[in-house]
Amino acid sequence: MPAERTRQLITHVAERLEWEAATERGEYRPASLAKEGFVDASTAYQTLLPANMFYRGPQGLVLLAIDQARLHSEIRWEEPQPTVEAFPHIHLPGEHRCRRHG
Repeated sequence: MPAERTRQLITHVAERLEWEAATERGEYRPASLAKEGFVDASTAYQTLLPANMFYRGPQGLVLLAIDQARLHSEIRWEEPQPTVEAFPHIHLPGEHRCRRHG
């Protein structure tokens, strides 16, 4: 993996109520985790593509900025299709603790 990938922030679009409940519980397990086996993420540069494809219209969303250096989960850079650049997918262990910063 190119070193610059590990140094950049990645992003994840979440439903505000789901994220707020997760911060109360201390664990974030979005629906995509059960459905796909990972949490979808993007680089800052890629963020608009999935936001426009999958989240156009809904309100009550938050954009989470994730510091890879603080994440204790595996990140796999996977191509959704052969002609599309790789996106970061966060593969969580049994538990994933979340914390609000700032």
